[in-house]
Amino acid sequence: MDLAELENITTRLQGLIGFVEDCLTQIDTRVAAVQSSWSGQAADAHATAHRDWLAGAQDMRDGLERMRAAAVTARDNYTSA
Repeated sequence: MDLAELENITTRLQGLIGFVEDCLTQIDTRVAAVQSSWSGQAADAHATAHRDWLAGAQDMRDGLERMRAAAVTARDNYTSA
């Protein structure tokens, strides 16, 4: 097992998670600004679609976090073996 590569993967996943979180925050802020001045059926449909999309994006972020946690566990287990 290449522990340095496992550490590299852990670090890169953490960076990707941070990037995804920042992007989601920025997108949500922009959508909220648009939604604040928009009404009607199209606005309602967009709000629903955005919530669904955001839930999917959060699932992806959560999956990345599980992968990072698994890499940390593997690194720790190999280090202590």
